[in-house]
Amino acid sequence: MLELSNQSINDIAANLGYKSPASFDRHFKAFTGLTPSLTANGSTECRRTTDTSEPRPAA
Repeated sequence: MLELSNQSINDIAANLGYKSPASFDRHFKAFTGLTPSLTANGSTECRRTTDTSEPRPAA
């Protein structure tokens, strides 16, 4: 979405229901390993891979 959108990151965050762009940034980075701005600029250097060989601990 970020790579293909003409919307600002703040607008995307608001459209997704985030009350603060900083909150969107934290959640996005925790999930992808990249900040939204790096993703919007097409960076692929630090993308996190998901290892499904080990189960995640229960929250």
